[in-house]
Amino acid sequence: WTPPLPCSGTPTGGTVGVSPISGAPGSTYGVTATGYTTTGSGLTYQWQYSDTGGAPWTNQGTATSSYAALTGMIAPAFGTVRTWKLVVTCTASAKSADSTTGTFTSTYCTPSMTTPSASGDYIANVTFAGINNTTGDTASDYTYYNPTPSASVNAGSAYPISLMAGGTSSTYAQQFGVWIDYNHNGVFSDTGEFVFATTVATFSPTTSTGSITIPALSASVLAGTTRMRIGSNYSTAVSSGDYCTGASTYGEYEDYNIDISAALPCPTFSSTISIGGATTTAGSLYPSLTAAVADLSKCSISQPTTLSLNSSYNSTAETFPIVIPSISGSSTLNTLTIKPAVGVSPTISGV
Repeated sequence: WTPPLPCSGTPTGGTVGVSPISGAPGSTYGVTATGYTTTGSGLTYQWQYSDTGGAPWTNQGTATSSYAALTGMIAPAFGTVRTWKLVVTCTASAKSADSTTGTFTSTYCTPSMTTPSASGDYIANVTFAGINNTTGDTASDYTYYNPTPSASVNAGSAYPISLMAGGTSSTYAQQFGVWIDYNHNGVFSDTGEFVFATTVATFSPTTSTGSITIPALSASVLAGTTRMRIGSNYSTAVSSGDYCTGASTYGEYEDYNIDISAALPCPTFSSTISIGGATTTAGSLYPSLTAAVADLSKCSISQPTTLSLNSSYNSTAETFPIVIPSISGSSTLNTLTIKPAVGVSPTISGV
């Protein structure tokens, strides 16, 4: 056996590759290099990274006498672009060379169904807070609509949502789920971020409807633009943990930007507030009981108040039970009453 000759001159740093190149905070990825100098003794290999795109560089571990790829690297905080390079040094010549650089970006996970395809299972329409988006099927089962259409909402207010499946009146029934990244951290797993879910699959053109109430601003609910994700599954209910991978073989995901602003000032409430329809006139007309109660709860009442269910009211827009908290100003005199409007005959089913 003849020992290798010492290295000499300036080594070659090679080419760096990162896989995958993006992912959610906390996910894992790997970093590799090819084409670096391997001939000669006295070579060392040092991985370095930067979160600024350049100097200063931080050593990942210590220099080694043989090359080793990086595996199981943890994705940094949301929005961070981490740049990697390999520094190859010849100790005999005291010369070093940097590899090319590769980057990993911490962003939202790209969701997928277990069998992505344009199979007929998809989200045909989304209507919510300024969005009215009718679309077809896509082979990837995922689309990020950026920058438009987008939603604009206010903290403390409730907004009706309507979702329609693709397919026909007898094929490809879908269930739906909605997430909002309230704290802007790039994941949808935080408490309260799974904001809407259906319990029954619907065929097109029947819509699944409900209401989403935006919480008050806080350390976990931030103002500004963030991401809303809508998922559908063929027949199967969408669960809170399905924001990256669908629980069903078939379905679709759509992402939208949503801008959250501070709460609106309290309106002047009418003594009779009409409930039903698709529009909102703060203080006098709301599409759902949920929306009216949300406004009343963040404000107050100063008179006996009736929530009058008009002929357009449809309880399928509600998520039951509707909890009515203690409302400021309410008393034995300033009561809150819920009843059908004059001339409206209620239809009660499912009892």
